[in-house]
Amino acid sequence: MVTDQGGRTSYAARICREMKIPAVIGTRCGSLAIPDGTDITLDCSHSEIAEVLGGQIGFRKTVVSLAEISQTHTLQMLTVRHPGQHGLWQALPSQGIGMVSVESIICEDIGIHPMALLQFDDITDPDIRRDINRITGESDDMKAFFVDRLCEGITRMAVSCYPAPITLRLSDFSNTDPSSLVGFGLYESHTDESRGSRHYLGSTYAPAFAWECEAIRKARMAMGFENIHIAVPGCRTPDEAALILQKLEENDLGKGGHGLQISLVAGLAGNALMACEFAEIFDSIHLDLDALTQNVLGYGDGWRKQGAGSCSCDFALMAAVSSIVKGALISGKRVTVFGLREDSPENLMEFLVLSGVHAFAHEPENFAPLVRKTRSAEDKALSHHALNPNRT
Repeated sequence: MVTDQGGRTSYAARICREMKIPAVIGTRCGSLAIPDGTDITLDCSHSEIAEVLGGQIGFRKTVVSLAEISQTHTLQMLTVRHPGQHGLWQALPSQGIGMVSVESIICEDIGIHPMALLQFDDITDPDIRRDINRITGESDDMKAFFVDRLCEGITRMAVSCYPAPITLRLSDFSNTDPSSLVGFGLYESHTDESRGSRHYLGSTYAPAFAWECEAIRKARMAMGFENIHIAVPGCRTPDEAALILQKLEENDLGKGGHGLQISLVAGLAGNALMACEFAEIFDSIHLDLDALTQNVLGYGDGWRKQGAGSCSCDFALMAAVSSIVKGALISGKRVTVFGLREDSPENLMEFLVLSGVHAFAHEPENFAPLVRKTRSAEDKALSHHALNPNRT
């Protein structure tokens, strides 16, 4: 069912939920845009915003029995790429959200680059101004619009797993689809070397970063969700790490404040080479296996599609992973690994378990098979007395 008007509590939405009929409600122009007799496919699997696709498109349905997902000694958390999916994966027996990016919440809940809101009066492009006015309802307080919307999105994530922890990856717009943010092209370039933590240190982006920090602070303090923690991406040197922690402190998000933990997203070769130094600075390490594979082995963004996944047990990559984990453990810090896939080799999981990883963060569709792989790896390690079953 496709309707022009209505919302989630409308009669059409209620009937479709009861009858389990796929539906997209409130399209405004669906009846005009879709010709009569056209075959369409509704994709509601990524977020609360559905996609209407032309033709009858095949899909795969996987049924998972929650009773068959066994307990593991290693914590099993979620990586959330589409925050609007939160209602679909809440039933999974995860132990928190190991990673969700702030920029994905901005894309889904706001849809406008923060700099475009900050510098709205200076924008001359009439199309961009029109889109911003349409989304904001011609708000006269762009800061309040951004902070409130982002806070709502963050809070929704925190509620879904409370009191378990949720880690927010600060935005750097390195993985953003330009078409998903109004004004993206005015301020971002995918060849920009200032991505990562340098994004926040520049004077140009500093006011927008302050808005982001205010939204996080509001979700933690005003809304009371102190299970929210922060991860810093793309931090190249320990000196840069110290500067970003200082910047967070200036925005009232200092380490340890009301239990706030700040972790490093380790995905650069330098993070492996100076693992001990980084571990001394941050509260924990979130190891981005995808980014580390690209940076250590020199793959491009499409490396998985190009069949390079078989190199995920490459010696150089394993040495980098081992260095990061050992550096963290020497400093008494925990390591969470994300970026594993259902087709990740068994020996990779065994290597990570034996290395002393504290937690895994899986995408929802890969959660059940990867939990099973973790349990299998732990059983092998236990049989060789290589894993302490009482570790926490």
